[in-house]
Amino acid sequence: MTQIQEYFNIADAALPEADHSSNGRLGKAWQRQLAAFIEKRGRRPRILMTGPESKRDQSLDKIVANHFADLGFDVDISPPDLAVADLARLVDENDDHVVCVIGPPALLRNKVSEIKQALRAAKRDNIKILVVADASSKEIDSIIKAGAATVFRTEKDIIPFGPRLLDLLANRPSAPRNHDFYIKGVLSGNRDAVTRTITLIESELPEHRQLAKHIINDLLPHAGQAIRVGISGVPGVGKSSFIESFGKFLLDKDYRVAVLAVDPSSSKSGGSILGDQTRMLQLAREPDVLIRPSPTQCMLGGVTRRTRETIIVCEAAGYNVILVETVGVGQSEIAVASMVDFFLVLMLAGAGDEIQGIKKGILEVADAIAVNKADGDNIQKALEAKQEYTKAMHLIKPSLSYWTPPVLTCSAHTKSGIDDIWATILEHRKLITAAGEFTAMRRKQALEWMEALLDEALLERFFTNPRIKRQMAAIMTDVKDGILTPSAAAHELLSLHTKTE
Repeated sequence: MTQIQEYFNIADAALPEADHSSNGRLGKAWQRQLAAFIEKRGRRPRILMTGPESKRDQSLDKIVANHFADLGFDVDISPPDLAVADLARLVDENDDHVVCVIGPPALLRNKVSEIKQALRAAKRDNIKILVVADASSKEIDSIIKAGAATVFRTEKDIIPFGPRLLDLLANRPSAPRNHDFYIKGVLSGNRDAVTRTITLIESELPEHRQLAKHIINDLLPHAGQAIRVGISGVPGVGKSSFIESFGKFLLDKDYRVAVLAVDPSSSKSGGSILGDQTRMLQLAREPDVLIRPSPTQCMLGGVTRRTRETIIVCEAAGYNVILVETVGVGQSEIAVASMVDFFLVLMLAGAGDEIQGIKKGILEVADAIAVNKADGDNIQKALEAKQEYTKAMHLIKPSLSYWTPPVLTCSAHTKSGIDDIWATILEHRKLITAAGEFTAMRRKQALEWMEALLDEALLERFFTNPRIKRQMAAIMTDVKDGILTPSAAAHELLSLHTKTE
């Protein structure tokens, strides 16, 4: 959906009234039901996918994940070979509404029973369990008795069942409203409190946003000392693999690491597939690491609009290195530079014209470039790419007179170059602190944060204006039918906004 459609739940006029059409396309009825869920809960339904790992069909995983994303769900995919106790912890950390188990019917009865017990032990036995399995009626009865809420015999059954899915989530407890629960929990480093606070921050409910504002204000004095690193790069560069190696390196140096991994939301359904924990298997198991995947919610810049607040929460909870992974390189990706201390751009070698691989805007805000996958037969290509990028950086005026962004090489696979990158980050921090730039940079970030919140508040006030809400659908129809030009429509809407009721 577009931003306007998100505010008004205005569906495409071409969509059928039915819940789904013959080609699986979602209809108006489902969109209204989903919008009602979001309006009540403040966020999209979120599902964690898992299964008996040794028999797990990765291709089926992708198909099922896409079906749920098409329904508008945010989809977490669990790492392989994850113990059920860790799975329950993951449900907590992601604040998922439901678990989906995929695998051979013969293995699922025990798997579902184990997950049910683990959720009960974690005091999350309200979480429903769905199953996707090509099972007989007898096997389905057995799986249901083990604790599953429903069984899909094929992935094709998911979308037709969609409207009933939200009914399964009706009893999911809403976020606690006790201010002290969040403050005391976060400051004590309680993971449950931290993740629930992040969920509260991401909520669109007015009462949640009001509570979140007070919580952030109270946590702010306890934050600000962590090293904040933004990590971006072209698709396929190995950002998640790099972060896993980098995170383990930091753990060995006794740092506590928070990874805020951002994945793109669908512009059509609004759903997303959040697979970062799958690609950070070993890091996800570490007690001193918090990995929180979040959807972009179609926000410009590849970062959620609440990422700044989430950074504050993680810092107040004692995480002293914050890694913000963004969705990819592009002009809009510059937004992440306004909330971190160091912006690292990962690049590939031998992938075509290296200079065209990064935008001028990215070069201007990058504090360092690292050519990843510099291992095996690719080492020479990586060194050649390093030379090309180094030449390119000399053509850009650096933002700091005393810092020329270096070009490094690294390998997430062999761990080579990881220590050099960390040394570069620390050297940059040392220099900007000595020059008095660190405090100035944080102050500038605070002002940019305020401006972003102001933009958001003005946009929300515009779209919630009663006059706008009454006239928006008709004006959109006139623009679509060619009766009104877009510029005239925009002017008319702004005029409506300036009038008082």
